[in-house]
Amino acid sequence: LKDGDKAWVWIFQAASDQKRERITAAGDDALWRVGGYLRGTTILSAIIAVTDYVFMFVLGVPLAVPLALLVFLSGYIPYFGGIVATFLILIVTYAALGSGPVVVLLVLIAVRNTILGYGIRPQIYGRSVSMHPAMVLVALPAGYELGGVVGLFAAVPVTAIIMAVANATIAILDPGPR
Repeated sequence: LKDGDKAWVWIFQAASDQKRERITAAGDDALWRVGGYLRGTTILSAIIAVTDYVFMFVLGVPLAVPLALLVFLSGYIPYFGGIVATFLILIVTYAALGSGPVVVLLVLIAVRNTILGYGIRPQIYGRSVSMHPAMVLVALPAGYELGGVVGLFAAVPVTAIIMAVANATIAILDPGPR
């Protein structure tokens, strides 16, 4: 990582200055977008985990800290991570306290998700990774097959980098006019 800039220059040394500038700009843009996605995901996952912990603590749900940690980590898996973590929290709440607290917890989570979805999420993500949901649904199983659980966490950032530099890569590989 320390010599990443040198490696970048070495890889593209045969390309013209214009092509090298184009791929470098695309690489910088990809890193900026993925960094924004990871920062935004970390912030949102932390907010969700803390609020879920508070909800579970107030309701008296056992194992609130490990469940909140699970919620935080599952926040890095788009779409399915939050659904699975919420489902597990609701199952634990139902097993420990019955159906009344489950309904209260479900309403609290729905209100929190509405506030996050319409108020906070657009402000946090801004111009970071903008990927079509279908692409995410293709990337997640591919990431899981290639890297297991770690692949689920890395699927979206890696796909975003590939999408960001693909056009520039094709352009620098083009030999030009004959």
